[in-house]
Amino acid sequence: MKLRLKENSIRLRLSQTDVDNLAEKGSVEEQLNFSKDTALFYRLIAKADVQNPTVSYAENTINIYIPIDFVKGWPGNNVV
Repeated sequence: MKLRLKENSIRLRLSQTDVDNLAEKGSVEEQLNFSKDTALFYRLIAKADVQNPTVSYAENTINIYIPIDFVKGWPGNNVV
């Protein structure tokens, strides 16, 4: 999963493996290590109680929540 930040937006690019893992496990996570003691974690999480994509940030972690219905059709299709 790739993370792109620009101004006030966050973009994630998922590989097919990421899509499959998201559908199977409900989340995918990566980390960016700045040093041995400092890292930025970012997660994409599918949740049933979310209506629209939302983002939270705490403890060096960006959590991006998406409706679980978004994820159901992703594996096996070619939608970009």
